[in-house]
Amino acid sequence: LHSWPSAAFFSGTPGPERKITVQLRGAHSRENAYLKLACSPHANTLISNEVRALRSARKLDLSSALLPSVLGYTRFGPRRAYICSDETRPGFNPARTLRQSHFDFLDEMAAKTAAPLSCQYLHDLMQKHAAAAKSLPAAQTDLAARGLETLRRILARSPVPAALAHGDFTPWNCTATGSRLYVFDWELSARQPLGWDHLHFWRSSGTAPPCGDPVPLLRQMQARWHHGSAGSARFLLIAYHLDRIFRRNACPASPEMLQRLLAAPAQDAA
Repeated sequence: LHSWPSAAFFSGTPGPERKITVQLRGAHSRENAYLKLACSPHANTLISNEVRALRSARKLDLSSALLPSVLGYTRFGPRRAYICSDETRPGFNPARTLRQSHFDFLDEMAAKTAAPLSCQYLHDLMQKHAAAAKSLPAAQTDLAARGLETLRRILARSPVPAALAHGDFTPWNCTATGSRLYVFDWELSARQPLGWDHLHFWRSSGTAPPCGDPVPLLRQMQARWHHGSAGSARFLLIAYHLDRIFRRNACPASPEMLQRLLAAPAQDAA
């Protein structure tokens, strides 16, 4: 820490994901960095996941994106902490809408990490459902159970393509630098159905089709990421909205969207 002569502290948002973030400023912009310190057991998990994700993603040697480097990873008592480089430079611009540079990044991630989803993915969702059931309304718990059964049927019928996803790909977690992106905050990174980051960027930027109607999204995800497979695209949307519900940060219409997805005719019988 003595390498940085000044720092700015951010206390974080209260809740189970709270982290203290410190912006470490060097004499030159190329020497800046960020330190994250967990304030809860769940935040410890997020920090550990981000370190693993960054190390894995940097090994991909992406030509479409610039990523932070992990400079250190340690503990302060029960709290985990890590330091990563801040690659932001003068001339980097906000990337609030999807551009070709976004799709270049998403396509390269998919090309270098694509593989069918395993049954472990569904098992992990079931564990999240069991944990969330303690605090979710009964109607949403039952709706989620129906969603999980639909995912099981789709996965039993045919493979669902997946890849490493950033997990929180939003306008505030990336900036544009020429034809490349600088992509940071990887704490929610995981293997997800293809199109996950595309869908999440749309949702978070408010540019997605109306949240209550799944048909436009299904068609676009089916054409863009799932080679015309309606089942795989439906799996993506159901899994995404289950995740929103389990994380308790769904858009207000997520239960309605999930309800419509489950009610729509589909070829997912086991």
